[in-house]
Amino acid sequence: MLTPAIRFFMIKNYLRKSWLAIRLYRTVKNAVVFPLRFTPLRTLQLKNMPLTDLLRPWKLRLMIAVSSHTKNGYPRLANIYDLATDVERRGLGGAFVECGTWKGGTTAIMGAVAHRFGDRRATWYLDSFEGMPQPAPEDGGETEEIAGDALKASVDDVEKLIFGKLGLPPAHNRIIKGWFEETLPRVKNEIGPIALLRLDADWYEATKLILNELYAQVVPGGWLIFDDYGRWPGCKTAVDEFFAARRLAPKLSFVGNRGGVYGDRLAPMYFKKPEVQGTKHG
Repeated sequence: MLTPAIRFFMIKNYLRKSWLAIRLYRTVKNAVVFPLRFTPLRTLQLKNMPLTDLLRPWKLRLMIAVSSHTKNGYPRLANIYDLATDVERRGLGGAFVECGTWKGGTTAIMGAVAHRFGDRRATWYLDSFEGMPQPAPEDGGETEEIAGDALKASVDDVEKLIFGKLGLPPAHNRIIKGWFEETLPRVKNEIGPIALLRLDADWYEATKLILNELYAQVVPGGWLIFDDYGRWPGCKTAVDEFFAARRLAPKLSFVGNRGGVYGDRLAPMYFKKPEVQGTKHG
């Protein structure tokens, strides 16, 4: 039988080893990541990368390849990669779709994962490629940083990444140019079932429109990502209103592991559509 003194010694020794392991982990990670802060890869925020991802060279190479075509850091990009990979490994049918693709970096992760698993689905890149529409009152007053042409990209930006740099097949990667109110009613039937839907439209009206047009096409067990849920009040309002009107209570999860805090902003949210329809999203 262990005496209290022996138990205390064992616990103390365990905590000491755990503390040393944590210090070693941080030392190794900083040795790898710190030099990259002085390169263009600093935008990837690799300090938030799990050290175990160094053992996944294909994933890391993909993140680096798309880094110049996205403003997102490693946690958000890894979230897209992980959810797309989950869909593929479960053999879930349906397309990968992003509304608000900008220069294509985040959507390209979906397309690259689909390509690696044999191109069993299409990946859709939707954007106006004309900048941002005017915000609504629900979007709040501090919208100047991305309003108008501030985030304007081109189809050519996307094509250079997905067809040039990544070599993805055009037949399985579809770029749709135009405002969502014009394109979604036209292409949603062609898109068909959706396994992963990422909303990066920022504003209230656009987010509400995407959900109204495409949510029903997300298959049970499929994923939705709301990139701007914690950043722009209009996006959060649109999402909350959409689910409240349908008496649904989705369990939204934060991207990352820091209590929902992503840098100085709240993280994007994501959730899995219930396997059994007609139940609460609990």
